[in-house]
Amino acid sequence: SKMRHEKEMSITDLEPDTFKNFLVFLYGHDNTSSLQLEAAVSLLCAAEKYDVEDLKSRLDDVITPQVTVDNVFVVLQNALVCENAPKLWETVNEIIQYRTEQVFSHTEFPKVSPEVLLHIVQQESLSVPEIDVWRAALNWATHQGKYCIS
Repeated sequence: SKMRHEKEMSITDLEPDTFKNFLVFLYGHDNTSSLQLEAAVSLLCAAEKYDVEDLKSRLDDVITPQVTVDNVFVVLQNALVCENAPKLWETVNEIIQYRTEQVFSHTEFPKVSPEVLLHIVQQESLSVPEIDVWRAALNWATHQGKYCIS
């Protein structure tokens, strides 16, 4: 006799598309190379959270070559919860460290979260003088202040 247990499980920490992609991979279909960057990073975070090593490794390989100055902020914001993606972190940090001027002058820079700003300014080395780091942080703070209610 088969014993059958039915229990409803609610997963509220994943977006529906991310959950769908997660299940697709778990059921043996690797569609990771066809995912858009943001979807791949969200899936990487799910793989991190649920400790699916094969998926984490695969996504690290898929995402890393796609990271550029133009999308580093989106990747960084999402990757802050994904600590175990070594190639991705190495690429993100190299872009920040070696292309700092482009990072600071990017139109998206003033809109980054405080966590992303901290990650950027706390790098061991940046390719601009400290005064430029200060100016970038001031620019960021000024932009953030536009949205504060006084």
